Amino acid sequence: MEASAVVQIILPIVFIVVGVALVWLLVELVRTVKTARKTVEEIHAQVSPTLEQVQKITADIQPAIAKIDPLVERVSLTVDAANLEMMRVDSILEDVNSVTEALSSTTLALDNVANAPLNVVNNVSSRVHNILKGRKSSESSSSLADAKARSERKPERSRLRETAPKADSAIEGGAEGADSAAPGSIEQSE
Repeated sequence: MEASAVVQIILPIVFIVVGVALVWLLVELVRTVKTARKTVEEIHAQVSPTLEQVQKITADIQPAIAKIDPLVERVSLTVDAANLEMMRVDSILEDVNSVTEALSSTTLALDNVANAPLNVVNNVSSRVHNILKGRKSSESSSSLADAKARSERKPERSRLRETAPKADSAIEGGAEGADSAAPGSIEQSE
């Protein structure tokens, strides 16, 4: 067999296989287009009411949108007016600050004027006090005053012993020991 005879036998078989594949492809394409059309129709059926509602809402909003522009302009004017008022308040506060500083300096001057006589009187009285004040006591006069104070304390202690109620002998003995120790220790500490 020759190659041309083989080609003549194989070529029609290849054409038949390709034809069948093309028919099958055409059938699948038609089925896909039908499915796509059905899906598009279902989506259109679902989206149509939503689109209608959006169009109604858009139509309802148009008057409100037309009113927003003047409102924005009014808000802008209000903000500008508020800024002007803030500037006025700032200048008023600056004036108040300068008045407060002037009052503060005036108050300080008045305070100095009012305190001047008082300071003079204080200086004079302290000088007079220093002149009239006596000398400090000497060491000998201080020791005499301390001795007199000790002698005045001893009779008071003996009177306290006589007026105190008698306790049992152990307590009394302890108290006498304490009393006898106390004057000596006080005299030594002084």
